[in-house]
Amino acid sequence: MINELEESSNKLAEGERQGAWREMAKQVAHEIKNPLTPMKLSLQHLQYAIQRNDPNIETKIKKTTELLINQIDSLSKMAEEFSAFAKMPEAQMEPVVLNDILDESVQLFEKEENCTIIYNPLTNWVKVNVDPHQLGRVFANILKNGIQAIPEGAKGEIKVYCKLNEGKITIYFEDNGKGISDELGKKIFSPNFSTKNSGMGLGLAISRKIIEQFSGVIDYTSIPEKRQHFYVVLPVIIN
Repeated sequence: MINELEESSNKLAEGERQGAWREMAKQVAHEIKNPLTPMKLSLQHLQYAIQRNDPNIETKIKKTTELLINQIDSLSKMAEEFSAFAKMPEAQMEPVVLNDILDESVQLFEKEENCTIIYNPLTNWVKVNVDPHQLGRVFANILKNGIQAIPEGAKGEIKVYCKLNEGKITIYFEDNGKGISDELGKKIFSPNFSTKNSGMGLGLAISRKIIEQFSGVIDYTSIPEKRQHFYVVLPVIIN
């Protein structure tokens, strides 16, 4: 009986390890997948600008290459962390300018053909204590979800803006997608839940975990069949 219990315990532990690896692999695949399509789109727009001898080609090359290099650095960091420690990267907290991270995230998706991003950047510099790579992935995930929520054949619109209040900054991502019903809203931050057939349901669950590491909040409000907006609240570094 003792031998059988030990064998059962070993099998259970092995099953848990395999399950953890599968979950981890899904998370890494999801985080890597998000920026690839807009990166490709940015390169295609640059290629088109070169072909038609755009007069502002040097500026566009500089802007696009800087954007792609930053995204590649972020993905490389995740791959290195996963390879070295076989786990999602731990947050490397540092004081950063929120404006830069948000600007870059919007630039990454602003060339989407079926969606217009209306961006009201911050007028003053705002510093937050976060992992800049992880925060950028959260913003990318929210923007990607907003674009995918647009009904087929409709013209999408995403408004990105911020509000500063009592030592906290709230970043809003408001889209004119299908909205979220109350029933689905209860599950939206749960792992492995997705309203998209191609989705793995890990993006928002990961995003919530990341934002909570920054002592922040991520949530949403929605008017079903009309619009929805996600928002991220972060404490601000007061100089």
